[in-house]
Amino acid sequence: MGRLAALCVGLAAPLAALALAGPAVAEKQILVSLGQRTLHVVDVDPLKFPASLLSAESILASVQGTSAHLASFPVAIGAPESPTPPGMYSVLQMIKDPTYYSHSKKVVFPPGPSDPVGTRWMEFLDANSKTFGIHGTAWPQWVHRQAAVSLGCVRMLNPDVEQVFSMVQLGTPVRITPD
Repeated sequence: MGRLAALCVGLAAPLAALALAGPAVAEKQILVSLGQRTLHVVDVDPLKFPASLLSAESILASVQGTSAHLASFPVAIGAPESPTPPGMYSVLQMIKDPTYYSHSKKVVFPPGPSDPVGTRWMEFLDANSKTFGIHGTAWPQWVHRQAAVSLGCVRMLNPDVEQVFSMVQLGTPVRITPD
């Protein structure tokens, strides 16, 4: 058996099989612009748009009006005292109809549209006992205003987050920029 390489989802594959995969092809990415308070789903070549080189704005300028620009949505972002962290991440966890536990109020909110995290949860960062995600909301007025009100997460309207949830998968790159 040949040498094995770990893949991001915890599976293993022979190195030779990885080498046969060929050149990179387009992959879906989530772009969040904190300044514009929008989330975009794009389908781009990772070699053309490496994570470390370009802002969400420059990618959007290249793909808007093309089939690579799949969707755009308004979002609410972190409040000034709990800002949404800019950076490069990936979708770590996806939960349909999540249950939310409020540590401050010691209350469990059952799944559904009244749940503070809405109908879908896509975690992108778990750091220092604080978890950040893209999720729905029970308070659509904050998204309509594109407000800075969350505890650092990216809030979306429930129908919008359901659409994004259906377009991405675990490991999808999430690029959050201040622009």
